[in-house]
Amino acid sequence: MRHAARTERYWIDPLMGRAEEGPKGWAEEYRLGEGETVEFWLAEFKRVAAETEKAVRSLPDLEADFALP
Repeated sequence: MRHAARTERYWIDPLMGRAEEGPKGWAEEYRLGEGETVEFWLAEFKRVAAETEKAVRSLPDLEADFALP
């Protein structure tokens, strides 16, 4: 869930005008850090998914262009 949430955020941030720093090491993306829980990343994934839906719905249409990371 950590990787899924961070990857979705990484791809939607340019649309939102934010600069998300990509992963520094791919192996770390698949491991929970100290103090991180599955429950936290499930909640974070839901939050990011809601933000993505809001961002996409704000577009005038699905042909809108924006810079990709």
